[in-house]
This record gives sequence, C-alpha cells and structure tokens, in this order.
Amino acid sequence: MNTPTALLAPVSPPSSDPLAQTARRVFQHLLLGFQTADLAAVLACFTEDATIEYPYAPQIGSATRLDGKPAIGQYLQHALQGMPTLIFSQLHFAHDVAQGIHWAEVHCEAPVPGTDRTYRQDYVMRFELRGEQIRHHREYWNQLAAREAFGGPEEARQLFTPTAPTL
Repeated sequence: MNTPTALLAPVSPPSSDPLAQTARRVFQHLLLGFQTADLAAVLACFTEDATIEYPYAPQIGSATRLDGKPAIGQYLQHALQGMPTLIFSQLHFAHDVAQGIHWAEVHCEAPVPGTDRTYRQDYVMRFELRGEQIRHHREYWNQLAAREAFGGPEEARQLFTPTAPTL
C-alpha cells in the first residue's frame, strides 16, 4: 500500500542539476505541509517577500494574489482549517534552470468530510526559488472541480476566503 508520503515521490526522471534537485526537495516539502495541514511547514517553504498567484481564483471569489509571508499565512491558515486531508500523487517536474523556473504537475484527491464527494484536482504549478525557498508561485487549477466537490461556488469560496474577497 502506498503511504501519502510515498505518493510524493516524483514519477518524472530526476535531474542531475543541483538547482533542479533543490526545487524538487522544496516542492515536496511544500506538498507534505499541505498534506498534513502543517501551516508552519508550508510557510517555511516561502521567502518573507514571496508572492503566490491563483489566476483562476476569481471564479470562486477568492484571492488572486498574495504578497508576502504574512498575507500567505493569513490566507492559508483559514484554508487549511477547512481543507480535507489532501493526498497528492503523480508528481511530475520540468525545470528551466537557466531561467530559474520550475514546473510541477500533481494530482490531488481528498474525501470531503460530511459528504459522499471526493475533491479531485490536477494542478500545474510554476515556481521560482531564492536559495532553498519559493519566492514566486503560480498555481493553475480547475475551479469547477472545487465547486463540485465542496457543494457549490459559495461553499468553495468560504473554504478559501475568511472575509470579503481580496482581488
């Protein structure tokens, strides 16, 4: 049986480039933090001045951009409290080391508590590092999957937005 941690092993061939190896390691720590709902572990993956972008978030009325670790922490603290247990698998990486850009694709499934629904999502994430932390992260996902799994647009928005949306 695969454990959640074992599912974080990349299925794409490893790169011998040290920057690509660092990117893989940092990203695996990020996913493990999300998987265990460990806010401190997730935040440790980001620089103090990091930016996260969610280009598809407006469709559920959620923040599209978070600037700085305090904003990221506030957003994720609320989201992780209501998030079901995430199980990541099918992790693929691509690296443009010369440009300092890394891409990850990952599948996620999570049973939604109190329902018979399962959240199923395929993410594509683009990220850049500074040292061994993420300084810029852009996440692409299907907002319809979130709406369906969490019971509708309002329920999905409430999961990710503690107050009025920050757009």
